Amino acid sequence: MLNKNKNQAVVFDFDGVLVDTFDLNLKVMQKFIEASSDDLKNLHNGNVHERSSLDFTGELGDDFFRLQKENFKEEFFYPVVQSVRFLAEEFRLFINSSSSEDNILDFLRMVKLDDAFEQILGFETAESKIKKFQYIFKNYQLEPANCVFVTDTLGDLMEGNRAGVKNLAVSWGYHQSDRLRMGNPLKIINQPDDLIPAIKELLELKEKE
Repeated sequence: MLNKNKNQAVVFDFDGVLVDTFDLNLKVMQKFIEASSDDLKNLHNGNVHERSSLDFTGELGDDFFRLQKENFKEEFFYPVVQSVRFLAEEFRLFINSSSSEDNILDFLRMVKLDDAFEQILGFETAESKIKKFQYIFKNYQLEPANCVFVTDTLGDLMEGNRAGVKNLAVSWGYHQSDRLRMGNPLKIINQPDDLIPAIKELLELKEKE
């Protein structure tokens, strides 16, 4: 096993980065509100909890995440599982998501990734991803410049920029490259095979003068 670098971390978004839940989440959302594919994409132009008419923290949210969990399938995982296992041996890993912590954990258990992450931070911890980053920095003694945030949406990139982390965008999720560029990520990758080298490249970058 490699010696883990305790001073560097990789923070993953969940939906659209590790798992392909777009169609599932749209189908479940449509049970509660009128929503199109474009509506779901546009929802992620900012913080989902601030922009959605669906209250994910109330009873409707409970129903949403219950229906989501009932329809989980292992095949929803993108081909990133082995990469995450490798990264967990070398770096500290976290999840910063707008989704339910319990649902994420159940999903990870399907592919035995539940022990790869030091903590899963969902909406229960905070609705703001900036606040969840601040929690990680404070409680795990990490510097923002030593953290790479892997995400697939413009809204996440905006919050990552405000938190001071190094943003790595992936184009296989909710938003494609043209929209992701609006968030000024340090790098955009299009294939899961590029995940590990891209993360290592960004962690080696020095802070901007």
